[in-house]
Amino acid sequence: MHNSSQPTKIFWSLGLAPLLITILIMSTSRHAPSNLADEVRTYVDTFSPLPLYFLRVDAEGFVYGIRQHRVIKLSPEGKEVASFGERALGNAQALYWLDQNTKLVVFYPEVQQVVFLDRTLAELYRLAIRETGVAHASAIAPGEGRVLWLYDSRSHRLVAYHYALKRTLKSSLIPEQLGFYPSITLLYVYKRFVLASDTQRRVVFIFGSDGFLIRRLQTRAWWFSSPVPNQLFIHTDGSFMVFEYAPDYPLRYIRRIRYWKPTCEARGTFWLPDHQWYVCDGILWHRYRKRITTHPPTPSDTSSVISAKDTTGVKSDTVSGQGGQAVEEVPR
Repeated sequence: MHNSSQPTKIFWSLGLAPLLITILIMSTSRHAPSNLADEVRTYVDTFSPLPLYFLRVDAEGFVYGIRQHRVIKLSPEGKEVASFGERALGNAQALYWLDQNTKLVVFYPEVQQVVFLDRTLAELYRLAIRETGVAHASAIAPGEGRVLWLYDSRSHRLVAYHYALKRTLKSSLIPEQLGFYPSITLLYVYKRFVLASDTQRRVVFIFGSDGFLIRRLQTRAWWFSSPVPNQLFIHTDGSFMVFEYAPDYPLRYIRRIRYWKPTCEARGTFWLPDHQWYVCDGILWHRYRKRITTHPPTPSDTSSVISAKDTTGVKSDTVSGQGGQAVEEVPR
């Protein structure tokens, strides 16, 4: 008859069991909070198999993004709830909020059309670029007061067009200010500034509302966002650059925030203090900070927002105060 206790005796005689117990205790203590009475903030991950780009997030937690020719709306649980898109339009290039986050604007450069959508992604109307007087737009961005900013890649002009009045308000010749012909592929309007990204030269140009150059940043910007009041996020390779707006010194550099993983893509990121969305390895990840307490969760706890696996012990990749000053001043 086989003696089942023989392997156990050998295991103890070699001294392996105490070693195994020590490893288990160390690994458990490293990941468990030392005092459950204290609130412990940890990351919880959910994900959607759809990689979305140029992300926008509304106050209810719905996520809007672009995937090829489609604009897609996801619920806070990561489920697709609405979409808009026609293959004939080609791939969408950028997605913006409009009218205090009640409408969306999407640009289709292949057919030179701008489409206005409501939050259900129902089409409201379309604007053909030729109606603005621009020969060929390489980038667009909505401004305040029903103004659409466009960059004409043929005449190299930055144009402000009022699409309700159907007339051009401003037109500035850019090469005269820069001394060369830029390749602008992205525009973003923030406060009283118009930001233009030249990804080939790794430069962001900052223009005033009058269309004249104010400053330039020596960095490559793939996307812009302003999810936090009075802060501008420039999405670069591997990180965000955070700038603060103040009337006395606009766009003061604050810090750099690293992406969650090196494989995260700059055009598929959106950051809030408690919620972060990343496109990493072809998956849209939603990471939020969950409160672990000894009392039952309240409706205000983020743990009640979505159900997800608990990844206790995962550290934030936020790096404060790093990256250096990446600003080159340009005389007015």
